[in-house]
Amino acid sequence: MNSDHANDQKKLAQLLKEIKEDFFLKSLGEEELVDMGISNMMNLLSRANDQKIADAGGHVKWNMLSEAEKLDADAEMMSAVIYKLGCKAYSQLPENERRKADSFIWVGCAMHKDMNCFKGGNEAMENWWLENSVPGSLLLANKDNAAVLEHAEDADDYTVIEQRAHDNSSGEGVKLTNLAGMVFNNKSDKIGQHDIHQQFFSSRGVKKNKFPDTNNTRFQSHSLAAAELLTTLALYVEFMEWIKDGKDKPGFTNIEKNIYYGLQDVPTQTELTVLTLYAQAISHPYMRNVRGPGTEQVNMLNLGSLHLKVQQHMEAVINNSRILLPPHGSYHTGIMDGEPWQNSEAVQAICQLSPSLPHLEPLLVAFFKGALVTWKRFTSEFREGGQIDQATAEERERASMPPTNDVNEGALGAVKSYLRRNPNATMHYYNALAMFKFNETAKFVQDVFVAEDYAYVRKEACKRDGAHLEKEQKAALVAYKDMQIAKQRAKMAQRTEQRNMEEARLANVQQLEEINDVDINMTVAQLKDQLDLQRIGGWNSSEKPLEDQSSYD
Repeated sequence: MNSDHANDQKKLAQLLKEIKEDFFLKSLGEEELVDMGISNMMNLLSRANDQKIADAGGHVKWNMLSEAEKLDADAEMMSAVIYKLGCKAYSQLPENERRKADSFIWVGCAMHKDMNCFKGGNEAMENWWLENSVPGSLLLANKDNAAVLEHAEDADDYTVIEQRAHDNSSGEGVKLTNLAGMVFNNKSDKIGQHDIHQQFFSSRGVKKNKFPDTNNTRFQSHSLAAAELLTTLALYVEFMEWIKDGKDKPGFTNIEKNIYYGLQDVPTQTELTVLTLYAQAISHPYMRNVRGPGTEQVNMLNLGSLHLKVQQHMEAVINNSRILLPPHGSYHTGIMDGEPWQNSEAVQAICQLSPSLPHLEPLLVAFFKGALVTWKRFTSEFREGGQIDQATAEERERASMPPTNDVNEGALGAVKSYLRRNPNATMHYYNALAMFKFNETAKFVQDVFVAEDYAYVRKEACKRDGAHLEKEQKAALVAYKDMQIAKQRAKMAQRTEQRNMEEARLANVQQLEEINDVDINMTVAQLKDQLDLQRIGGWNSSEKPLEDQSSYD
């Protein structure tokens, strides 16, 4: 199985493994039952039948069961017999056959590995500012929070509302690239600066493609956006001023103001530099090896050495960041595979900017440390001594999987795009259309079909149209949700009832007013009752100051 690293996918992989094992044992058991001969089979089933009746409480109680209950018991009996025979047959298999039967390999998507490591590195970089008490990136608050903070006088004396506005705002390189994507390449072509963005740079003698699609959460889009902003940093600042002064009423919107000042903020520039250098050193070369030209037939299970190489290069940068940082760094030492820079213009811009970034080196090291910790966690399937590591070349070939989960991601993207264009289409119709195209059904029909086949297909299509399959599916989904809600409400009612019973019990317990009233002879249960009374009194007290109660909202 090849998927992303979400917990539900890992649980699904474990479930599929258990189902596979169960089916295999039952198939072995069925073969054993068929091959054992009539006499042995009858003896075995007779003993199992006697045990079934005994478990039911004897013949009298067995005869009192309904036909449905008897059928269920018969099915369970046969299933148990077959499973037991399968387990015995499995234990007698040669070691190589058992190993083949047990083989079930899960591997995570390479693109998700890189994405999560980028996220882990970014979190470590943000924590570095706090851990070292160094003022970090400029706060890029949204419109509402900015309005609240604009009137705040002293950060050490925030009101509750001002503190909440501050805590709900952030300022970092990734936040700036996200805002830039909203303005320069918004997912809605009616919002932001699209064509004018490219036209402005073209007028200044710089050819620009579309800004990286950070607004749609594309892989590596934030590192690409960071490189884009750094490459022509001065022109982007000029572009924001150009936008501001070109309005009927000159001025910035809140998001434009955030971008304008964020581009000129040294800590934010430092973070953009780190994002770009990490992508040059790790992300781009790693993607070249798993998704670049010539990798169409690459088996992910054979890339254990590549993942180890990535880890070793991260460790090398952590131990000696000069191999990557200007002025000493070069692609020979700084890039994982030693190939030229993916974006030499961005690296050149970093060389010119780096003397003005005093915290570049420690931030780069912090980012790589965070990425390394995440990398080890997200490549655990390749660990030494693991299933992939110990698999033979033949086993890895039999379980061959692509390095990325593109097929699944592409199919999901395709259905979303189709339903966006055709909002009234049903999933049954889309699935039929997708299979029709993927399986080249039209060509098959043209080559093979005769009149009777066309008649059958038309009849079957009418039958399915009249079956209201989509309506039944939606009804089943709602029924399942109704069941979930009913269970949740039952649990809530049970908890409320238990809480009311406990409060009623505690109402009859005398509450101690002074600490000196606590007796050494009191039991643990009595002490817990006093603690519970104090808790109830604390939460229900009407004397609690208003400013303290606000923290409970």
